Amino acid sequence: MDTNSFLVGMKLETIGGVKYAELSGDQVRGRFKETLSEITSASQPNPLETFLNCGSDPTAIVQFTLSFGPLKQEPKPGSEFLFYLQEFMDAQQLLQGMWRDKSHYEKPIDLLKEHGGNYRFQKGSITYAAPTLFVQLIADLIIRPVERLRVCQQRGCSHPYFFAKHRNRRYCSDECAEQSQKDFNKEWWQTQGADWRRNQRKKVP
Repeated sequence: MDTNSFLVGMKLETIGGVKYAELSGDQVRGRFKETLSEITSASQPNPLETFLNCGSDPTAIVQFTLSFGPLKQEPKPGSEFLFYLQEFMDAQQLLQGMWRDKSHYEKPIDLLKEHGGNYRFQKGSITYAAPTLFVQLIADLIIRPVERLRVCQQRGCSHPYFFAKHRNRRYCSDECAEQSQKDFNKEWWQTQGADWRRNQRKKVP
């Protein structure tokens, strides 16, 4: 059996819970809650999509940390954490690149082995317990069908990375699809409108 095939449909989880997180110069400082809870790939909003789309603004990074936790610090009840903003941005660029080029999909099981974590087999399902939030994000990315990983075609979209429910989906939302059509029509009239109107006049007897 293909050693990667069992990854399809695998459940993902890690633990987290942030008591506070705040900006301190070029760093984010915070503390985990005394009681931690599960964070799964089924959480809404999805941690991976949120991470890829939250931007690199310090305020956005702090907000993400408050919602999901620091990326690479092992969650320990009541413990403090500290990371540099640049670390977050580097991790974000890495996963955005993996999402776009798909080159990491050749041996995803090997990639998970490198990062550690534990597997649980129960009632016909497999759960991967990631040691950190960042490892869970990587796992969520590499077990998704490649054809479902999309980048919204609308220029300037604030949420460009999304999981496509349908193979022909090119935009992250109906709003982006409608705006793209409006932009196309506007650009067409600006570049082709004069010629079209001139041709129409010629047709008039």
